[in-house]
Amino acid sequence: MAKVNKTKKVANSKEVDNKKDKKAMSKVKNILNNPLPMLIALTIIIVVLLIYISTTSRESKIYVGEINEEDVNIVNIHYFANNDMNYFYASNAAYLGSDEKVYSFQVGYYAVDAKGEYHELATRSQKLDKATSIRDVVTENSGWSISELANPKLTNGKKFFDNDVLNNLENLHFVILASTDKEKPNDPDIKVDYKISLTKLTK
Repeated sequence: MAKVNKTKKVANSKEVDNKKDKKAMSKVKNILNNPLPMLIALTIIIVVLLIYISTTSRESKIYVGEINEEDVNIVNIHYFANNDMNYFYASNAAYLGSDEKVYSFQVGYYAVDAKGEYHELATRSQKLDKATSIRDVVTENSGWSISELANPKLTNGKKFFDNDVLNNLENLHFVILASTDKEKPNDPDIKVDYKISLTKLTK
């Protein structure tokens, strides 16, 4: 029986492995020396990043605004809305109209849709035991700082930024309703409604 030369087999195996390694290295060198695959990879990365940035900027809304009217002045209103968090801020309003005494009021912000329907963003209302200056009522109840997670599952349902509000944030109104008649708290005889002058910061 012929003897098998194990040493020769091991040597042949090493030679095969070395040839495979050399071929692999040769392929890597060819890829690195050829700029086309690298350009294709970089182009794909850039396109993906541009799509992401474009999508993010479209989904984010950032506005600043104010009201400067004869009877109402609000110097600072701003808000932003995106996929993570929605935020609304308004400094206290100054009511410069006749200082009536009122027994009930509703003061706040509404998003108004194309049909003219008002969707409540942030309002306060109260029936008062005694007549109170409308200027005091407006000043004390018109300031807001609201932050809310965009995911309704994390907030047990959206409390401020529901879909009706989010879809109409470009048409935001400041409203004052108040009654000077103690017997008719739900029948306001003072009605103020101003569209907020907004500037959009995002595209």
